[in-house]
Order: sequence, then structure tokens, then C-alpha cells
Amino acid sequence: LRQTSDRFLREDRHDEAVACLQALLDLLSTQDVSEAIAIRFKLAEVLADIGKPAAAAQTLYPLIDRYYEEDLSSTGGITAVSADTMARAVMLTSKYLYEAKDFEALFTLSDKHRDTEAVGAYRPQVLYITWVAARRADRPHLAEIVRESFLTDYAAHPLAADIYFAEAMDALARSDYDAAQRLLEYIVYRYPESRLINRVEDIRKRLDDQAPASP
Repeated sequence: LRQTSDRFLREDRHDEAVACLQALLDLLSTQDVSEAIAIRFKLAEVLADIGKPAAAAQTLYPLIDRYYEEDLSSTGGITAVSADTMARAVMLTSKYLYEAKDFEALFTLSDKHRDTEAVGAYRPQVLYITWVAARRADRPHLAEIVRESFLTDYAAHPLAADIYFAEAMDALARSDYDAAQRLLEYIVYRYPESRLINRVEDIRKRLDDQAPASP
């Protein structure tokens, strides 16, 4: 089943690959727990890649539930879910829910997990995804809360540059060129390795070119 699913993926036969991965997951869930977890992540990834992010999110929910539940009857026999596995599942489920535009489900998941120690190293990504979703769903109060949490706890994280860049674009949209320039300058100073640096430098140059000459 594993080899056949890989072959189907190479041949872009996605539905058949999903069927193989699901069958493999059903077999492994009562035999090899660690391998079953790996296949569950793989199945979710494939579902997201073929445009089914909601199904991908549903595939990972049992990993999150099992971390907190003693009763295995509702988790398909999943056992021994580590904190890292659960945290990764929370982050990826948040991502898939965002792609599915199921913002309310994303916010519910985020509210439960984003300020807990259990999400560990994945907390910056969970906060960032929540912030982006809150902006898109017109939830400014939530966006501000999550922004403050992110910048307070992870000011040096590369994704902080993305937050400041979005705010610079907001400033440009309202024609506040001074604020935009300050934010862009801060990104260059604070996050020189950001993936956005080329775009930032290009926008700064255009703003400089448009600035009126000093008398």
C-alpha cells in the first residue's frame, strides 16, 4: 500500500493515492502507532495538496484530541501521542483550516491552544496563522491581541517581519507614506535575512523616488 500510494502520487493519480493511504492508516492504527501517525500526516498533506484542506484538517483532529483524552474509542485507536506530535497537528490543522476559509473553526482551535505550553516550538506559527485569519475575517480585536502576543514573545522570529510588512502595506493603502517608510526601514534594520527584503527595498526605493525634493 505504501509503495502503491507513492507510485500513484508520482503519476498524479491523487484519488487512488488517498485511498491507499487511508487503507494503510486503517491497518496501521492497531499495529504500528508511530507509523500510523506518520501516515496520518502524509494523508493530510496529500489532501491539502489536491485542494481538500477541510478534509486534511479533519484527518489531524484525532491527534489533537488524543493528547487530552483517556478514552480511545473516539480516536481510532490512536495512542502515545507526544506533545510535539500534538503541537505539529495543531499548527498544520490551523493552516488547513485557513486554506479552507473555516475561520471560526480555526479561531476555536487557536483559542484553546495558542497560549498553552503544549504547542511548544509551533506557537509562533499558530499565532501568525491566527493573526492572518483574524485580519482576513475582519476580527481586528483578535488580530491585535494575537499580534501583541507574537511581537512580545517572538520579536526576533522571521515571521515578525511579515507582520510589520503587512502594517506597512496598510499604511500605504491609507496614504501614510511616512509610517510606511518607518516600518520598512525597521524591517531592513531588524530582519535583514527576511524573505521580504527584496520587496521591502524595492518599495522603499519607489517611495524615495516619489518623495518631493527638499527646497
